[in-house]
Amino acid sequence: MQAEPAESSMQYAPFPEVLSAYGATRYSIGNNFSPGSVGLAASSPEQLSYNAAITRWFDLLATDADLDASQVFDSIEDLQSHGESPRHPNPSTPGFAGASYEGFPVAGHHRTLSTTSSSLHLKERCPAYDAFKASEKQQWLSSDPIQLQQHEHTLFENFIKHISLWIDLFDPWRNFSTFVPHLAMHNVGLMKAILTLSARHLSLNPDANQQVHDRNDALQYYNETLHYVAKAMQYDSYKTSLELLATALIVSTYEMLDGSGMDWERHLQGVFLIQRSQVIHGDSKGLKQAVWWAWLCQDIWAAFRENRKTFTFWKPVRTYDDMNPHELAVRSVFLVARVIDYCSREAIEACGGNMAIRIQEADRLTQTLQEWHQYLTAEFNSLSWKRSSSDVFEPIWIHPPSLAVAIQLYNAAQLLLLINRPSRGGLNDFLWQAKLKQKCIANICGIATTLDDYASSVLSSQSGTCVQDSKERKAVVELLRTCRQRTGWPIKPLEQELQKLWTEGEGQEGSK
Repeated sequence: MQAEPAESSMQYAPFPEVLSAYGATRYSIGNNFSPGSVGLAASSPEQLSYNAAITRWFDLLATDADLDASQVFDSIEDLQSHGESPRHPNPSTPGFAGASYEGFPVAGHHRTLSTTSSSLHLKERCPAYDAFKASEKQQWLSSDPIQLQQHEHTLFENFIKHISLWIDLFDPWRNFSTFVPHLAMHNVGLMKAILTLSARHLSLNPDANQQVHDRNDALQYYNETLHYVAKAMQYDSYKTSLELLATALIVSTYEMLDGSGMDWERHLQGVFLIQRSQVIHGDSKGLKQAVWWAWLCQDIWAAFRENRKTFTFWKPVRTYDDMNPHELAVRSVFLVARVIDYCSREAIEACGGNMAIRIQEADRLTQTLQEWHQYLTAEFNSLSWKRSSSDVFEPIWIHPPSLAVAIQLYNAAQLLLLINRPSRGGLNDFLWQAKLKQKCIANICGIATTLDDYASSVLSSQSGTCVQDSKERKAVVELLRTCRQRTGWPIKPLEQELQKLWTEGEGQEGSK
């Protein structure tokens, strides 16, 4: 077995790029970062590392939200405020009843274990008692469950029943629909983040009663989330907490849904730095692992759109023969990340025009994909599905959806390699590529026709770039349109981009 890579084995070693990853901002505690700074008293290298990472992440959020710097620092000084909604509350959105920074929780998910458990999932949900951490956590946790207003119950329920399913797609434990809501019941910042995301989602997707949800509601919750984080991040127990990790991922999801573009991409890197500073990766187990994979799903989409490399450099050490079907499925996300790295402009520039190197690397990635495919279990095979004479693509039904999306990702990775690898030339190579492209397109779109989750439909956009047949193009456009109607994402319709791409391609063909 290969040696464990740096990302998964390092012990909180401070890394200078955290401090220089972004330009200084007007809020930055990290502008003049040094151990002992306000809220960042670092007595060890690991504290220095995660202090810097979290500060940079928060700087970006505060800057993009255009918060007033004096308000943020007033909040940091005023940590003992009792049960208040953050500054500038919306009169129509009362603060949480029972939300407090004081009083250590004694019920719910904060009960202590009477015996030591070997299960990380149980340890997360019933952490062992630690007197020092308990005394500090009472500063940023609510002792009583947060009481929501009537309209907030709707937002909270929407997150649990709908939005969390997107985030939990590859997580068999469904952490964001089962565990995170319980964390939020005692953490104002996490609850505000959930309401932020849910309010934005419903503003894009009116419910069955056609109730109108104002986008400004999401902005209000967003600002309140930042104010809470500004207060709580002075405590080391918060900066390494599951609550902060979940908050960061949910805020990133909000930015993705909100169509914030480059801001979202920079914040993805900020979340990466937080995870790296705490040595969180794809095999970390529990909620930390769930956050890492959900973050990588977002990062591969952003990297694909921006033609850049993904941020992670993690190298898994577990072998496929040691994995169950769910673990095999999520590994497909990592494989796509490596292929997107290959297709990035950085990778193309790095080879210096040496086509032999590009072909060799493409062959290596192809072998990696084939190795993964060889270990797939019976659950990845298609099941019987009803056919219709109007079907453009033959329906392919694989259950559960996470396994189906894994097969889509596998085919999307193959398709990206075919599009971006240099051709060896010759008729045989041309025919082989054309045949494999068509097979990948049929698999991606065939699976998309049987799934109603947003992830599978969005993948159809990648296959659409290679579709030539007019009926197939119409089918791809309809899949993307249906996805957008269902989720409200992405803000900019992908079908419009495909139509433009096809038109440009036809124009080039006509000019020859």
